[in-house]
Amino acid sequence: MAAVLDGVRVLELGGELGDWCGKLLADMGADVVKVEPPGGDETRQYPPFFEDEPGVDRSLYFWHYNTNKKSVTLDIESSRGREIFRQLVARADVVIDSFSPGRLQGLGIGYEHLREIASELVMAAITPFGQKGPYCDYVATDLTALSFAGPVWSCGYDDHSMAPVRGGGNQGYHTACH
Repeated sequence: MAAVLDGVRVLELGGELGDWCGKLLADMGADVVKVEPPGGDETRQYPPFFEDEPGVDRSLYFWHYNTNKKSVTLDIESSRGREIFRQLVARADVVIDSFSPGRLQGLGIGYEHLREIASELVMAAITPFGQKGPYCDYVATDLTALSFAGPVWSCGYDDHSMAPVRGGGNQGYHTACH
């Protein structure tokens, strides 16, 4: 039986914010290629590790968020890397961008440039505070997203002298991609 997204080709750029989105698409059958910087994605170094032994290919965190994906190492900061990326885009249906707003545009591979290569390309930009507006350049973590959205209000105790309780996992990142 064919999966829902069989035949859909996705390029995933960025980091943690896009990881969950790429995983969901891959789990539904899309052909997702994670574009990693030279040296690999930083989440390859995140604990916990298989058999508690750190190593670039032992991160359970990385494994969890990248099941069903392929990956390629590509230096999009270099002109050669950008040219290869453009070639990949020519065969893609979707690009997931979880870099800071304007980063890809500044490299000459933003949506306006890429749609010249693939006119029907869908670009999913996932940032903490959107692409425009007063907070678009703010850097945020999972906890920041939860705080702004409100769920942190319910994490803790009525006794305000006690520290708040943080939810497990990256719930803010997960809800951001929905």
